[in-house]
Amino acid sequence: YCRNTGEFMMSRYREVADIVLTYLKHRDQLVRRSITSLLPRIAHFLRDRFVTNYLKICMEHILFVLRTPDERASGFVALGEMAGALGAELVPSLPSITPLLHEAIAPRRGRPSLEAITCVGSFAKAMGLAMERHIRGGLLDAMFSAGLSDKLVDALESISTSIPSLLPTIQERLLDCIAQALPKSSTRSGSTVSRATRSNSFQHFVDSSGPVLVQLALRTLANFNFKGHELLELARESVILYLEDEDSSTRKAAAICCCRLVAHSLSASSTSQFSSNRSNRMGGAKRRRLVEEIVEKLLIAAVADADVGVRSSVFRALYRNPTFDDFLAQADILTSIFVALNDEEYGVRELAILVAGRLSEKNPAYVLPALRRYLIQLLTYLDQSKCREESARLLGCLIRSCPWLILPYIAPIHKALVARLCEGTGPMANIVLAAGVLATVGELAKVGGFAMRQYLPELMPLVVDALLDGGSVSKREVAVATLGQVIQSTGYVIAPYNEYPPLLGLLLKLLNGELEWSTRLEVLKVLGIMGALDPHAHKRNQHNLTGQHNLPGQHREVLRPTVETAQHIVSMEEAPTDFWPSFSASEDYYSTVAISSLMRILRDPSLASYHQMVVGSLIFVFKSMGLGCVPYLPKVLPELFRAVRMCEDGGLKEFITWKLGTLISIVRQ
Repeated sequence: YCRNTGEFMMSRYREVADIVLTYLKHRDQLVRRSITSLLPRIAHFLRDRFVTNYLKICMEHILFVLRTPDERASGFVALGEMAGALGAELVPSLPSITPLLHEAIAPRRGRPSLEAITCVGSFAKAMGLAMERHIRGGLLDAMFSAGLSDKLVDALESISTSIPSLLPTIQERLLDCIAQALPKSSTRSGSTVSRATRSNSFQHFVDSSGPVLVQLALRTLANFNFKGHELLELARESVILYLEDEDSSTRKAAAICCCRLVAHSLSASSTSQFSSNRSNRMGGAKRRRLVEEIVEKLLIAAVADADVGVRSSVFRALYRNPTFDDFLAQADILTSIFVALNDEEYGVRELAILVAGRLSEKNPAYVLPALRRYLIQLLTYLDQSKCREESARLLGCLIRSCPWLILPYIAPIHKALVARLCEGTGPMANIVLAAGVLATVGELAKVGGFAMRQYLPELMPLVVDALLDGGSVSKREVAVATLGQVIQSTGYVIAPYNEYPPLLGLLLKLLNGELEWSTRLEVLKVLGIMGALDPHAHKRNQHNLTGQHNLPGQHREVLRPTVETAQHIVSMEEAPTDFWPSFSASEDYYSTVAISSLMRILRDPSLASYHQMVVGSLIFVFKSMGLGCVPYLPKVLPELFRAVRMCEDGGLKEFITWKLGTLISIVRQ
């Protein structure tokens, strides 16, 4: 309420606060909890007035709630939010609050309060160094005695960020927790993460160790700030063992953890060699040996693990961290990456291509021949019906990730893509394949640059044809992006407007349609790339558009099937006179204009959300015209039948079928 009322609450703040405070002692527990949760919001709205008039009574109420077992959880939540709203104003109350926090986190009986642990983190974030004495004085020990949990990790992150002096202590204690949460870990004498003694306070939580706790420990080890600690040995001797765990989620967490630890170690190696702390430094040869061993195990999991989530997570981590490249570029490691190029899962193959393409800079003599063979394999698969769509997208990924491999093969790649685009026209076309091939054409244009200009007479009609195809919104969206890439890469500006008269009108219509904003932005980008067209030339093009015989000779055959599809671009004044019955002096003039407009909407797939209303409006107009609607049926019925065939909405199909029955009852014969 306070967040959305603005100035309305300013003059009524005292009234509202007084009303809320009258319910502090209400006999209903639910009402009291609601009032407790409202106090931080009132404090946040007008902080200074709250501190002056209501802080004392509200803190007395919250302290009373913290001593009530049934309401204690809501009290700690409200107290943490209050600390965020008031900050240092609560410092005088810390001596009263700290014992209650300690008692709730480490109770003599019962379970620890996770809300109290979160509250400590909130206090540390709000008060900073003012909380250090209280956290060192026993709260930190109580928090670790509660065992590892998500709330504990979040609170420790807040504490270590707000009180940096506590970071080394938190790191050591948290590593103890993690080591005990990983039952497969082994104690190593001399290791930076081994511990001579372990507190018995963790024993209850070690005994209950399960997959969930192990995964939490692995996530914490991967994400928490352990700067200054070398954890590669822990990764090799403990974490890596979980790559063979029975639980797939545990294997995935272990793989991500190993990748993060190796990446952190490699990124810190350049600075650690200048560090004055010799105990935390690791020799370059030892680090390299550990990294090679861990990376080898990771790639075994990336290739052989039965769960696709594990395989993809490893390759995704390797792709996002270029620091691995010096190790991945070795011949024996590359063999595993090449095996993944033929993984059963498309996503894994795509990531493997991205990694291999980047490694071609590090070891071109070993990588490029393998990628060249894979390029030939993808071009071969484009002719096979089972995997055409995936092959087209993977080819685009290969072109994008390794452009220096593609440059000598632009001609055969272009030939294969054009052959697939020629198959992607007509009512039985594979729209997914056509969209994938169009996207790959755009990537090829970016790599080929001006060298692609010689292929424009063959390529541009197919791209424009895809834009004019109203049967698939997704295909149009990809065609827009491809058109921009082709024009930008080849410098083929202005001329497309003259050679393909429907193009400018279609782009403007797409800009004003119901496409996603990302697609509209792409249309704007394409219009900017193509440049400005002389208005006189645009009028001439629009005039030529009314007759198919005026299209350029070399494109006449390509654009003939799309002229009817593009007719919705032409205004009513420019429509062919024989499209509708003559109505220049007819009383049905307005009905004809309405029907024409409705049919343009029905033909536009980007306006699919209005198609049901369009069909209903058409039948309403026909019902009012009676038998006068008969002359329009030869033009309307094919569009209705096409809508039934093409639409994916089952409800719309049923609605059109029902309305066709109504139309039959109108015309009767």
